[in-house]
Amino acid sequence: MNTRAPSRRYDSVQQDWRAFLPDAKASLFNRHTYELENDYLMLSVSLNETLSFHRQGKSVEACQESEVLGALCARLAVNFFVLCLCCRTRFREV
Repeated sequence: MNTRAPSRRYDSVQQDWRAFLPDAKASLFNRHTYELENDYLMLSVSLNETLSFHRQGKSVEACQESEVLGALCARLAVNFFVLCLCCRTRFREV
């Protein structure tokens, strides 16, 4: 007896994976995705600004911006670590 859901065609693996999540899990996934995407975006923008200052020879501004980079990188790492812990806990339950 096959207990798998019938195969459907999606545009991406992400759509396929989320399509089968119950509402509570989908909500959790969406919240973590949103937080990680925002953290990554802020880090990317700050890194781009730092590199731009460096290329323009604006060492003081580049150093100031690089201080922000550390905090943003730590924030992304912490949120990613929390997500990994959640997954680890969940996988142990399965």
